[in-house]
Amino acid sequence: KKSKALGTFGEAAFATTSFAEPLADALARAGAGAPWMAHNNHQLSRTYPKASRVDSSNPAPTPYWDAGVQLVALNYQTCDEALQLSRGRFR
Repeated sequence: KKSKALGTFGEAAFATTSFAEPLADALARAGAGAPWMAHNNHQLSRTYPKASRVDSSNPAPTPYWDAGVQLVALNYQTCDEALQLSRGRFR
């Protein structure tokens, strides 16, 4: 199976796929969510904030967690709601 955004399914389970925030947002939407969730069931996925976040703000991590993303990179320079959610969930 092949998806333009997700690459080839069936890659090694230990391989990590990184998604920039704009692509991750598009994949997390309801219409595109099912293929991405299937991808995340078999492979590690990482999202990271877009480069234009020069103020070190963070995207909301919950849509990514809901889609099965295992690694949601956050900026620790700003103690905003996203970082507090992450600390509350993983401490």
